[in-house]
Amino acid sequence: MSNNNVKRRKYKKDFLNKVIVRVDFDTPLPIAASGPAKGIYGTVKERFPITEEKKLIGKELLIGPDVTKERSIESKEWHYYGKNREKHLTITPNVIFIEYNK
Repeated sequence: MSNNNVKRRKYKKDFLNKVIVRVDFDTPLPIAASGPAKGIYGTVKERFPITEEKKLIGKELLIGPDVTKERSIESKEWHYYGKNREKHLTITPNVIFIEYNK
């Protein structure tokens, strides 16, 4: 049953000027070193035409009662932006992050 008489209301001034959505994964996504799968890339590229790849280098310090270990961590992030950089999508194996600015 559909009601076509629903009246939409709009604020005189936009209520939000930034929207952020973040999805964290318990198990990392299987993303190749070349980036997300072609199907995902094709869909993303339609809405986010500017692409940037960033290499991350970090250090992890494990401190235990007897031993302290340090290890280097290298990973990549793929950043996609709208034509005017008004929106930003970040894809990593652990997180998908979307930000819309007005």
